[in-house]
Amino acid sequence: DWSSDVCSSDLHYFHVHGSSEDWKREIASLCAGNSRLTFAVCLAFAAPLLHTSETESGGFHIWGPSSLGKSTALMVAGSVCGGGGRQGYVESWRTTTNALETFAELHNDSLACLDELSQVGALDAVEALYMLANGQGKGRMTKTIGMRRRLSWTILLLSSGEVTLKEHAQTAGKHTKAGGENRLANIPADACAGMGLFEDLHSFPNAGAFASHLKEVSKKYYGAPIREFLKYVTRNQSGVDALIRTFITHFLDGKTLRGCSAEVLRVGRRFALAAAAGEIAT
Repeated sequence: DWSSDVCSSDLHYFHVHGSSEDWKREIASLCAGNSRLTFAVCLAFAAPLLHTSETESGGFHIWGPSSLGKSTALMVAGSVCGGGGRQGYVESWRTTTNALETFAELHNDSLACLDELSQVGALDAVEALYMLANGQGKGRMTKTIGMRRRLSWTILLLSSGEVTLKEHAQTAGKHTKAGGENRLANIPADACAGMGLFEDLHSFPNAGAFASHLKEVSKKYYGAPIREFLKYVTRNQSGVDALIRTFITHFLDGKTLRGCSAEVLRVGRRFALAAAAGEIAT
């Protein structure tokens, strides 16, 4: 909960525990065969590439009934970047607008994970999403009638909830515009394999046991993968940039999205960047 002590620059979980090898062995290996887990991890690697790929801020919302594994996906993705909190790297939607601005700037050029959309009011949720996707906070005056520095950021958001943003807004009689829904594209949590979010349990007896194990290891091994990834990216910047541009072009052409609306292209580009980042990380 970011509603207290929001001015502290220490309110983040970009910590490291364990090595990249630990993470690959204990976490990444279990993502194999699980589309939602793999995609969530790719988003974590894609977030620092938003600026260089000229991709706008935005995100994805994993939604569906409770106990499908939504929070697990966020914790697995967050383990790429850091951990150390009650839910590892993941934070709650339950917060104030001011605190959310601080949260967003602290996660500039990074993945931001917010769990349980329904914990924030419907009207606040819509306003918060537009603010997060637009990349800047509100303008405010100081006590001496001067302008405070406006917070700004570029982020990829991974959200979860039992309902979509549109459904949540409708509970307050508010309608979301198409732009809002595209800023936070919906992904059903149910992978339609009879195991909730998962398709491959990797020899675990059931989905519950698999999810519990993933949450446990995500709290043990975190933070090293994104640092190793960024070292590679910065040492090979021109090659990485060229690869991303080519990948995104081929992705959009292959999905025949060129003739679609600008909103659809933005979401398609976000998917393409996640795929490119996943290939580079691999």
